[in-house]
Amino acid sequence: MNEREQEALGRHLILSLMTAVLMTGLLIFVLKLFYTPVSAHAGQCKSSGECKAGEECVEGLCERLYCSVGEPCTMSCDCPEPNTCAGEPGKERCTPPPPPAPTCTEPQTAELIRQLRAVHADCLKKTGGKDAASCEPKDLEHFYRAHRDAERLFKESKSGVLVVFMFPTGKPEERDRQKPWVKEALPAYIEQVRALGLVTTLREASSVVMLARATPSKDQNADAKYASSRLWFAMEALGGALDSSLNDAGILAKIMQFPVGSSQLLEAKDLGDYTRVRWVVAPEDKKKLERALKGSTDKTWLKDALNRSVFFFGLSCALPEAEALPEAEALPEREG
Repeated sequence: MNEREQEALGRHLILSLMTAVLMTGLLIFVLKLFYTPVSAHAGQCKSSGECKAGEECVEGLCERLYCSVGEPCTMSCDCPEPNTCAGEPGKERCTPPPPPAPTCTEPQTAELIRQLRAVHADCLKKTGGKDAASCEPKDLEHFYRAHRDAERLFKESKSGVLVVFMFPTGKPEERDRQKPWVKEALPAYIEQVRALGLVTTLREASSVVMLARATPSKDQNADAKYASSRLWFAMEALGGALDSSLNDAGILAKIMQFPVGSSQLLEAKDLGDYTRVRWVVAPEDKKKLERALKGSTDKTWLKDALNRSVFFFGLSCALPEAEALPEAEALPEREG
């Protein structure tokens, strides 16, 4: 065999070997395609044993039924209890429940919360189970005995978050979402509530106390109406800042509402250290508040403003024993 024939034979052998390798690979692919479990391709299955861990065979397809903490839970899977699917719309993730609140170590704080709960329950009873913001001032007479203690709670307790919702004179006039001032101001209040992290406070607090005030006039009924309207507006702002309704997640059951009205006016000193207070104000009053806190304006404005405000106190500790709040009627859903 001459040299040219040897080269031709070598090329033939190499081509034959390459062809054999390709055919073998094709054969293996075909065998896998038709003889391995269908779950290995296209997520199809005949039983859950063919699916990956955490998946189940549902109508011939491997599907994830439950999400792990931190994973997206919109459409793809459900969040198993006690976790919840929470977050901004379109960005929901499986979220674990908050850790249990520590027990209140301040005996006076625990006793005051018990008193407030008793008043709140009585108020709900007198309004037929409606929100306590509908209470008449005369129904809160025995509340005033604990009122100064409530302000001491704001001033001295280190177990909660104090927020003051401030309102311009004569606003809001009534509980009406269609009123021009309400429609214009509510988005600004909602934005501030979110920025202050009150959504987290609402979810984690063991109890929430809300006191609504009004500057005194010749008509106490009108004062009470302003206090009730401001309480309603603050609740609207809180509800608007939440991803879900106040009726959900047991939040409404935590809140005790007291329309105090114009009784027992507050002084600025009753708040104690301003640095621990968070403020939610109407856009037109923002600069006035800044000047007042710096002491560069008449203190009368701050006193008047405090007495047309809603005080929000989120208590971060729990009572030593389990004590459930009486539940008010569910709030009407927000429009728009």
